Amino acid sequence: MEKLIILTFLLIFATKQAFSQDEIEGQRYFLTAGISYQKQLVGEIGVAKGFIATGPHSSYDALGFMGIKLASEFNFDKKQFFIAPKVAVEADLLFLALRVNLIDYTDFTHHDFKFTPEIGLSWVGFVNLTYGYNISLNQRRLDYIGTNRITLTMNFSKEYLKSL
Repeated sequence: MEKLIILTFLLIFATKQAFSQDEIEGQRYFLTAGISYQKQLVGEIGVAKGFIATGPHSSYDALGFMGIKLASEFNFDKKQFFIAPKVAVEADLLFLALRVNLIDYTDFTHHDFKFTPEIGLSWVGFVNLTYGYNISLNQRRLDYIGTNRITLTMNFSKEYLKSL
């Protein structure tokens, strides 16, 4: 498990190096929304703050996104409802999406803390399709939350949409 965590951080660091200083515009705020499947359908909504990486020819040639996200996941099951506040670091460059999440799944009685690295495909950071693996950080686990997850997310910002 330690090797997986180290590999995830190395991949994010390598992607950060690809965002050279002359390619980075100022920081922006993004509305982020998504949906994932992990034993059940889960929605996500949040806000991100980060950089849009642009090409050398124009500030409107988006190449990717890198930033920090605060979001909340939630399911649609009234009998086993949960909410999951999370903090994430995301780095997307052209077609590669990398994300690391710390998530607190709670049914308002128990907490299930997860470390979740994700890797997948990106369309310049605007739309991401990732595979993630939930690693429990505590003994108590909510049975209806899966270990494997497939996630589709989108990052919205007026400037970002203009750069696409």
